[in-house]
Amino acid sequence: MELKRLDRTGKYFLVLFLFSFALFLGMSFWRGIPSGDETRVAGIAAEMLTRGDWLVPRLNGEYFLEYPAFFYQLSALSMAVFGMNEWAVRLPSLLCGVAGCLLIFGIVKALDFSDLAAFAAGFMLGTSFQYFNNFQECMVDPLLATMILASYYCGILALKRKKVLFLILTAVFLGLGICTKGLVALVLFDAGWGCFLLWEDWSDRKIRFQRYFALAAVNIAALGIAGVWVAMMYFAEGRNMKLVDTVVFVNNFGRFDGSQGDHVKGWYFYLFRLPELFWPWLPFFFWTVYRKRNDRKCRILLCFAAAGFVLLSVASAKRQIYLLPLYAPAAGLCGIMAAEYLAGWRKVVEYWTWAGFLGAVLAVYWGAAVLIALSEEDDRVKNLYFEAEKYSGDVYLYAPGAHERTRGAAYFYRRRRTKIINRDDLQSLPAGSAIIMRDGKPAELGNEAVEFPDEHYLYVWKGGKGSV
Repeated sequence: MELKRLDRTGKYFLVLFLFSFALFLGMSFWRGIPSGDETRVAGIAAEMLTRGDWLVPRLNGEYFLEYPAFFYQLSALSMAVFGMNEWAVRLPSLLCGVAGCLLIFGIVKALDFSDLAAFAAGFMLGTSFQYFNNFQECMVDPLLATMILASYYCGILALKRKKVLFLILTAVFLGLGICTKGLVALVLFDAGWGCFLLWEDWSDRKIRFQRYFALAAVNIAALGIAGVWVAMMYFAEGRNMKLVDTVVFVNNFGRFDGSQGDHVKGWYFYLFRLPELFWPWLPFFFWTVYRKRNDRKCRILLCFAAAGFVLLSVASAKRQIYLLPLYAPAAGLCGIMAAEYLAGWRKVVEYWTWAGFLGAVLAVYWGAAVLIALSEEDDRVKNLYFEAEKYSGDVYLYAPGAHERTRGAAYFYRRRRTKIINRDDLQSLPAGSAIIMRDGKPAELGNEAVEFPDEHYLYVWKGGKGSV
């Protein structure tokens, strides 16, 4: 379609699409896979592709059910199309970054705000530092945030246009969110919508039961979609009820009651992290909340952000990245407020000036992507596995130093399972075997080791004594 045939909304949308696409994919090839959560996720996705098992996530041959399979499936599909490389495994996150900017554009427009407000919301979301950084990583959280945002968008359309199709789409995206990271998607969705519906009913002194029934129906349908994957996994793995228990109960409720013990923090954790969140727009966000607290059209965004923050603070497990789904409503509110200040400027500033501004922003963020990539160069462990393959024997991982990140990187870079050994296995190893471990220099491996980034060590076994 020719640009001149687009209406004003279409032009804003097109510019935002081009800007966000360039923002997230323009310099993404510079970034590798640093050791950490990303190497674990990359290894699981690579194993899913090479094994041809698209149902059950595995890490170096063993079940890994902390998260459902949807993000791994998308990453594996990307690698099937573009090759098993670092860029392809992160492509789903990159595309989610673009989709998030466009979805918040659609949400702001659906709430009857201006084209400029919708564009500003998408721009502010994409250029918030943590959003820009996290959506270039192969992790499940970017996909979770995008599925929740998509379900909110469809839910708003269902509320406004009263069409069953949008309720169905809401359930589909919410179900995919559950298939990405579990019931946390449902909890965040219900918290925001429940708060909004109660606020609306209280304000109007009228209870609209049909809205609550619709919310319940969406919940049931979304759980049914997620249940399909659980059922398929159950039957594919020989009716293994232990897998179902781990997926449904341990990994969902353990995050809230503290039984898992991972990343357990006090309720005040996120309050202390506020100065690190949503920059450079955080100061503007607080001003916006104050100014728009009584604006009825902003209620859904206020509830989305506030209720989600409270629930994530109550949960026992906390990490800064868990707040990622709340960046979109924050950006939506800021964009609405920013448009009020920019409306007058739009009439006096030439289009080429705005184009120059967007180009300058892209240059700054592309430069940041390159700097991040260069700063993480020493954190990559790719060369460790390439070096290990040079020796005559096989490659082994040494327990207890075979961490999840180490096992994931081993599978991603070696394209096959790497055996994990312990002290009792050493005497049976042939000379020339390469042994990799992290966090430690056990005496039984010898006194010499080649040290690699992220506290990884490479030993070469010579039969009874390890040395390099």
